[in-house]
Amino acid sequence: FTITMDNYTAPVLNNPPSKPMLYSPLNASEIDNPKPILVWNASRDDDGDAMLYQLGLSQSSDFTSLYQWYGINNETKPYADRVTIIIE
Repeated sequence: FTITMDNYTAPVLNNPPSKPMLYSPLNASEIDNPKPILVWNASRDDDGDAMLYQLGLSQSSDFTSLYQWYGINNETKPYADRVTIIIE
């Protein structure tokens, strides 16, 4: 999509999506459950772009033992063996 004006064509910039908000558990909280339920609101992208989340979980506050999953989107279903993810 472009805007043309007096023989000048300028690209329309992409707007960033809204920032997701973690509902549960609270940020930096300690969790004893080996299969926690993570709940956050879905980001909204007014440009209609596809969105993916990068989720990082760690057993330490400095994230030296990091677990990562890539490709979590707004249709992601629960991981039965690791963590349940609910995106509202």
